[in-house]
Amino acid sequence: HRAPDRAAVSFASSANAPALEAPISRLTQVVVVPPPDGVWYCGKTDLQIEVEFQSQASQAGPHVAVLIYGADDRLIASVGTHNDGCAPKRDPKGFGRVGLRFTQLPLLAGSYRVDVVLLCDRGVLFLDTAAGAARIDVVQQGLEMGIVSLARQWQGTEPL
Repeated sequence: HRAPDRAAVSFASSANAPALEAPISRLTQVVVVPPPDGVWYCGKTDLQIEVEFQSQASQAGPHVAVLIYGADDRLIASVGTHNDGCAPKRDPKGFGRVGLRFTQLPLLAGSYRVDVVLLCDRGVLFLDTAAGAARIDVVQQGLEMGIVSLARQWQGTEPL
């Protein structure tokens, strides 16, 4: 259940790279930052993802999405900058970097796959994909079953 020191998928180096001439957008690096002790705990550990990309500076900027799949390849959750109403910042050469943090990850025990996708300016078309950018193994305390631990409040109860 221990995470690697730093799960990274590199596609190309953006250092000193020229601006893109063709209408291409691509992921250049995806990093899934492991927790300090290397273990993802349900409801306690943050999942942090850093994404770098390159796009043609003269065209509308791309968007970034993160998809989380269960061990059975079922899509558990997806989030994206376009859907969340924000746009990744880019430098004059078209390079961009975004970070995403899922606080107190609510996934229950299991193995999950993280994919990162670079989307068109409307957040619809896939331009580039980092399939399997990371695999995370979540552990939990307690006996909850299912996929996620939903936030909740009980009324009419007292502590055990």
